[in-house]
Parts: sequence; C-alpha cells; structure tokens
Amino acid sequence: MPEIPTPLPRIPRAKLWATLVVPPVATFIANCLTGVSGNHGDYGVSFLWVPLFSLAMTGVFLYQFNKLLRPCYQGRSAVMLGFFYFIGQIVVCLAVWFGSCFLFIN
Repeated sequence: MPEIPTPLPRIPRAKLWATLVVPPVATFIANCLTGVSGNHGDYGVSFLWVPLFSLAMTGVFLYQFNKLLRPCYQGRSAVMLGFFYFIGQIVVCLAVWFGSCFLFIN
C-alpha cells in the first residue's frame, strides 16, 4: 500500500524575507555611514571594508536561510538553493555597494 504524503510544513515568510533583505540593506547603510564619516581625500579606499562586511553578513544569513528551508528541501535541492542564495546575495550586495559608492565619491 503506497504511503500517503503528509503536507510539508510552512516556511515563515517574514523570516525568509528578512534573510533576503537584510544583507543588501546592511550593505547600503554601511556604505552610507562610511561615506558620511569617511576621509574624502583617500580616493575611496575607506569604502573597501564594506564588501567584506557584506560577505560576512551573507554567510550569517546563509545559515539562517538553510535552517528555514531544511524542513521542506533536502538533498541536492537544498544544496542548490543555498549555493544560489549565496551567489545571488553576493551579486546584489556588490551592485548595491557599487551604486551607493557613486553617492559619495565625487
């Protein structure tokens, strides 16, 4: 007799959106704080810590993202989701960083 599949647990959307939104927003805020308080004669060198900060934030939230999706996704799909989350966040954070650098480097 075939086993009847049970419904999958729901993923909390607020926590999922938080893992997706917090790293780019933190990148923007860190870049703005650096631009406001940074030395304007250093040719923008003071902005170079922000991508490292974004990478650390992405790593922390990657763990949270995988933890949220673990009940619904396992095996290859979980690995692929984690990998593409990491790549996607890096691309978005670098785009936000690069764009917000233009606000302060004149």
